[in-house]
Amino acid sequence: MRNKTLPIPDDDSHYIVSLSVFHQLHCLNRLRLAIYGGVDWTDEDDSLGITHIDHCINALRQSLMCSADLTPLTWRRDLEDGVAKEVMEVVHTCRDFDAVIEWGRDRQLQKAFNFTKMVESDPLGWNTYAA
Repeated sequence: MRNKTLPIPDDDSHYIVSLSVFHQLHCLNRLRLAIYGGVDWTDEDDSLGITHIDHCINALRQSLMCSADLTPLTWRRDLEDGVAKEVMEVVHTCRDFDAVIEWGRDRQLQKAFNFTKMVESDPLGWNTYAA
């Protein structure tokens, strides 16, 4: 794996990862709540704080740039005003999201673990990995 991660405490044969798509959906929901939810997102102690919102915007920007959907957006002339307008209802070729969810469920942790416990004997030598 290109990016370092931590081993699961008490299970040094498995490592902690999550799929970016689920983080991106989390971020999209946080932005939705900040815009439409009537939540005071300026509260720094709130999970919707401005730092979190800024992080989410950057995560979604990076995802969009990395995946770069190249689906052509077509145009048509509006019959009422004669102006050419972009057609947003185009067919995209997508991944099977149900298969992504199933893949993740098949590999998810079956029990919670202690996020504060340090693994002393990480076989990859990353036990002191810190951001």
